[in-house]
Amino acid sequence: MTTMLTRTQNNALSARPQARLMQALLFLKAIPLGILLVLICFFGWLRSAVQVAFSKLMGVPHRSEVIVWKGFPSVLDITPADNMDFDFWRKPSYILPTLSAMNRYLLDKLYLDQRVTLADDSDFHFWMTHGPLSRLVKTQGDMLSIDLTVIADVSTDEGTQLPGMLIQVARNDPMQISMQFAGDDHVYSARDGGLWVLAKLHAQAAISFILPGRFHGNIHFGLPCTAAAVLQTLPAESVLYQLLAPHLRFTLRINNEALRVQRAQDRSKPYAPFPMSGESFVQSIAVDVKEHVVDTAFRAPHWSMQGELPFQRFGQAYYEPIHAFVAQVLEQEDPAVVRAYQQAVAQSVPGFDQVPAADAIATLIWQVSILHSADHHAMSVQMGEAGKSFMAMRLPVPANSQIKAETRADDVVRMACSADARYRAKVFEHTFVIGHKHPLWSNTMDQISYRFQHTSLQQLAHDFRQQLMDTEARLESQGLNICPLRHTFQSICW
Repeated sequence: MTTMLTRTQNNALSARPQARLMQALLFLKAIPLGILLVLICFFGWLRSAVQVAFSKLMGVPHRSEVIVWKGFPSVLDITPADNMDFDFWRKPSYILPTLSAMNRYLLDKLYLDQRVTLADDSDFHFWMTHGPLSRLVKTQGDMLSIDLTVIADVSTDEGTQLPGMLIQVARNDPMQISMQFAGDDHVYSARDGGLWVLAKLHAQAAISFILPGRFHGNIHFGLPCTAAAVLQTLPAESVLYQLLAPHLRFTLRINNEALRVQRAQDRSKPYAPFPMSGESFVQSIAVDVKEHVVDTAFRAPHWSMQGELPFQRFGQAYYEPIHAFVAQVLEQEDPAVVRAYQQAVAQSVPGFDQVPAADAIATLIWQVSILHSADHHAMSVQMGEAGKSFMAMRLPVPANSQIKAETRADDVVRMACSADARYRAKVFEHTFVIGHKHPLWSNTMDQISYRFQHTSLQQLAHDFRQQLMDTEARLESQGLNICPLRHTFQSICW
């Protein structure tokens, strides 16, 4: 239905002479802008290359240091070598998708006045069982519940609302769903008409924010940054370095972009959908990272794999071959090297040295590849592509609104979400949620390779890749292939 609607809208859009003219003008405008951005990338790469060359000439090594920033371990100084690597091999993958999304979706905003698509009642059950929301779901008998009021502490822009709510849905009946807001005794359901529409839109806004703005943080920050920084202390010829290098590549730079540069929080840019300041965004991330990384001992396997929901079963399926591969590889590394690495990471991530080495390293690799990519892909496919995500909710909770049960759904949608809010959400999704490959290469798990020097390790790597493919085929046959390997990136690189 959504696909048919999109095609109809596109046909209607292309039939308008003004739209065709605007599309041509935007395309022409994008050409010099694209060239400018490519030149900026090139000069950034050139500057880093000069710094790398100077460092080698003077014999001065560059290493990133882990510090406590905003209450959790972070890396603020990115080495010239990391910058050079990112500017050439990752940054170009943002330019064309961003320009394309800005131009394409601007026409939807201007000529179609396109707003958010109202979620079906059954969508919430699917999001809670087949997506990253499953990490927050609690099972109570035959009911699944999720408490989104935890984001009520986030300070939003004036005129926007982000209160969160409690959602309950029957485990075996997606249509049996209800929502309740803090301070309101009424339990909202489909019988509430326009008020139910408003409740669902509040849930859509909360979910759209909570995934990238809160509960994705403990995957991105803390452990990956620390592990990548400590990796720089290992010699490149060590087996542990060769094992971890592809899985920690680009991580320091992309996390620095997210928290320090904050491109996605610059409201002057069309890809900034968050209705809050950059400081509020960082504070929200800090709450999550401190809870799951700093204040809780490291757990292996990862805590989010505990459960039997489809998203968790998907993750469990990949952990097994990853753990088996890591255990075999570490047999050919000096135990003292592995132990020293664990202890160094544990200085910032408590408990990383208190679990067996294979468990710790396998959990790290699984987190930065399988879990991170599955989060992004599920967000994109389940909400973004369906047009059901936005963050700048303009209406208060049902009890404080002027909405009545008789209010038409279309009217509620138009009052709740502006065309600009949906435009920003779409550009953000196309730029930062969807994983884009570099024009010249692919660093996804279906192409995983390691620079092992020993023949036996090279054979293990070959077998590992085949095991991943076999696992994917099994998941596909079970209807659980939530994130295909061709969309699963080897590291946190976007």
